[in-house]
Amino acid sequence: MIIDTHAHLCEENFYSDSGANGQINYKDIISNMVADGLKNIITVSFDYKSMQNNIEIANNYEKIYCALGVHPELCKNYSNKEQEYILTNAINKKVVAIGEIGLDYHYDNFDKDLQKAVFISQIKLADKVKLPLILHIRDAMTDMIDILKENEQYLNSGFVAHCYSGSIESAKILLDMGGYISFAGPLTFKNARGLIDVVSFVPLDRILTETDSPYLSPEPFRGTLNQPKNTLYVANKIAEIKNLSKETIYENTVKNAESIFKKLSNK
Repeated sequence: MIIDTHAHLCEENFYSDSGANGQINYKDIISNMVADGLKNIITVSFDYKSMQNNIEIANNYEKIYCALGVHPELCKNYSNKEQEYILTNAINKKVVAIGEIGLDYHYDNFDKDLQKAVFISQIKLADKVKLPLILHIRDAMTDMIDILKENEQYLNSGFVAHCYSGSIESAKILLDMGGYISFAGPLTFKNARGLIDVVSFVPLDRILTETDSPYLSPEPFRGTLNQPKNTLYVANKIAEIKNLSKETIYENTVKNAESIFKKLSNK
């Protein structure tokens, strides 16, 4: 059994009827979890509506947990309403993290200062409610590391670098700060040489697996709708890179997930 530590069951793709234009409903994903080798799924938020959807899904299904937060691309929508929603619901036994939050400088017309301000606000909020961070980092590693260092006193519950795409050097800095590194479908891509080197470098007790579904399907499903069951392809690639058994990777990534997301092991 394995854990998908980062999916988006709240996405519209998973609210369609299964089988319609290649879609699958989140209820079918959940009902097939045991057969698909999934112990848990953490469904991660990016705005107010997704937080509401994720709370509802997590409350209704035993094996589903969630994270609450506002994505950097949507930071202009972060207001007292979102902040109060997170504060109010963080005590829920099914809310395991604050995320996904962070920095994204990939597209044009982003507001760097606003992203930084909202990110720092949510870092402090996470410390207040004693939950770890799920970090989104895209084309912004230098600023990410600077902000984490400047706010290290608020990282008492730890953090995860989700869907990691950075260098070994950056991974070392994040690991030295107590972070975990999570890998998704891009690890299986043909051009993943750099990521393969990072997986080789990251200690076994700091690796997590995820899909970021419905995005970033691994090989051999690249270009199709991603699903949490594809976490196994990521884990199997990690096993290949580290020359370890699949079972060893499954066991250790579950242990790691339960270490950083402490509510997972307190059912």
